[in-house]
Amino acid sequence: VLSEMIPAVKDGDIINFLKVRSSWSKTGQIALGNWYATQPSYSNGSGFPYGSTAGFKVSTTLSNPNLKPEITNEVEGGFEVSFLKSKINLTTNFYKSITKDQTIPAQISSTTGYYSAYMNAGELMTKGFELDLKLIPFNNIDGINWNLTFNYSYSTSEVLSIFPGLNELTVSDGVNTTASYAVVGQQFPAIRVTDVMRDPQGRIIVDPVTGLPKKNPELVIAGHGTPNHILGIVNNVSYKGLSLNVVAEYRGGNVILNRVGNALDFTGVSEHSTLNGRQPFVIPNSVLKNPDGTYSPNTNVLVTDAGRAFWVNSDYHNTDRAYVTSAAFWKLREVSLSYAIP
Repeated sequence: VLSEMIPAVKDGDIINFLKVRSSWSKTGQIALGNWYATQPSYSNGSGFPYGSTAGFKVSTTLSNPNLKPEITNEVEGGFEVSFLKSKINLTTNFYKSITKDQTIPAQISSTTGYYSAYMNAGELMTKGFELDLKLIPFNNIDGINWNLTFNYSYSTSEVLSIFPGLNELTVSDGVNTTASYAVVGQQFPAIRVTDVMRDPQGRIIVDPVTGLPKKNPELVIAGHGTPNHILGIVNNVSYKGLSLNVVAEYRGGNVILNRVGNALDFTGVSEHSTLNGRQPFVIPNSVLKNPDGTYSPNTNVLVTDAGRAFWVNSDYHNTDRAYVTSAAFWKLREVSLSYAIP
């Protein structure tokens, strides 16, 4: 605590508290939702072997008796400072951690007799910073108290390695098993989806006759599923016994695969599918490939069948990239008005 070591800081009119801190830690954890992941397990098999006769079936998840705990090494540092007799308080924290031997539920070929297996794999680096700012604009001024708190954090997580000879791995989140990946050099989890063919600038390449795009045979990375930015705001105003409290939150920097949008286009009830009145149109941000390999903006090649053929059968509709949207949101978590009876 520097303010205790330096009296001039503690007794000053501007800064009245200053603390610097740092730490290093090494922790282990067992991240298993299935406690039988280390040994074979069985469950009741309906109708097996004969009608209502009791029988059991082996789990479709391969057990792994060699699983090890995840190990995380973390270093962090920061400072705390108060200004103007604690009317302004700022706390910061900077951190970097590396996690090894993560327990991953990986999909495997069904020809093995199993669908998935738990394995120790991967090295993940997470780094970022956190800020906590507390303000007291009014402190019992004519009975009015006003407290404001802002919490902001920024973090990134990069996959450093997965397994020798393996640079990507499909990761199941229990709901969506086709879009989440661990990819070396990318944030975790990376969202990899199907897409149409695009030029180096990201514009859609269309057929010079039909105006329709063709499906890209390779999956593309469309973003990542974990928010980079988290902001929290707490506002409390009180007057005598009456108190108003408001809590809001923002999260952003990540994306979501919105398959609901695909379904709405398919049924024709989305605004997206009605923008052109289902009349012939030029696909926005589309280009035509020239004989010399360059690309020119498409201004006149129309999609002639803009009804069912486009919104049900085209590669534009049947690929996922068009339905990857920002997952950023604001949330009003709480609004409360209370009164304390004297």
